[in-house]
Amino acid sequence: MKKRNAAVYAGVALTAVLVLGGAFGIKKAFSEKEDKTKKESREQNSEEAMKAVYLENQQGDFMFVDLTNETPFLGILPEDGVYSQKEEKISGEDLNSGDVVLVWGSGVMAQSYPAQYNGITKIQVEEKGNQKYVESYSHYMEEFFPAADFSQIPMLDVSYKQPEAIVTAAVSDMGAYTWTYEKENGEKETIATDTAHILQRDNMTEISLENGTEMELLFSLAPQKTEVLRWSMEEWEKARQEKDTAEIPDGETVQVTENQAGNPVISCDAGYVYQVKGYWENGEAEYGFYTKEMGQ
Repeated sequence: MKKRNAAVYAGVALTAVLVLGGAFGIKKAFSEKEDKTKKESREQNSEEAMKAVYLENQQGDFMFVDLTNETPFLGILPEDGVYSQKEEKISGEDLNSGDVVLVWGSGVMAQSYPAQYNGITKIQVEEKGNQKYVESYSHYMEEFFPAADFSQIPMLDVSYKQPEAIVTAAVSDMGAYTWTYEKENGEKETIATDTAHILQRDNMTEISLENGTEMELLFSLAPQKTEVLRWSMEEWEKARQEKDTAEIPDGETVQVTENQAGNPVISCDAGYVYQVKGYWENGEAEYGFYTKEMGQ
């Protein structure tokens, strides 16, 4: 199961210490000396690292709880920096709920709730599957990763970096959608709306950014597929003056990739209108925002 973490990050200033293993075929004296060095290195690492418990639900959503302060935080698992108790490199998929881990990283912990830790460089398992911690802190998973509510049309936030901050903005402008859900009596109901073309709307979320900004699309319910189109500001201005939608040009397709957290990611430039369309088993929905250059 793929690990998922729909969040943004900033991190704590900690020193990343890499424990180096030995080579085979060396003399016993050197081997004993190396073992001693590794032991001392582990003890030093333990003092400098953050000690936390890893929590995960059945959907693959995960988070951490700092065991010193008993505070929850989010972070991204380093692709090449997760280690077992024996200091052997493992995959993030090998982590299980209740694992006590040591966490190294760089930067500062974002002052949000839950806190967001960017730049985690290394994670090492210290203890496997401590169920006491799972029971003690499971309420955090329920709070931050509630069960999906299919009766509600998913919402969209976007997250991106600015020179001095990481910004998360709600995309409040929703366009056309079709959504089917099950009512309390077990009957299914479909709701749908049709709105003006995105280029004929006046009020959309405004986002200031630099060209080439990587933007993470954070849906309240992960879509099965995401499509993104964009138009220039000139095309938007012209389309708002036109009443005939036949005159509206086709949008430019924007490549959608997926980050380690499993969320859709696009590259954005200033001076464009973006249309995001999500597809789910229950239906589909459109969202829109426009971008401008920072400082304007």
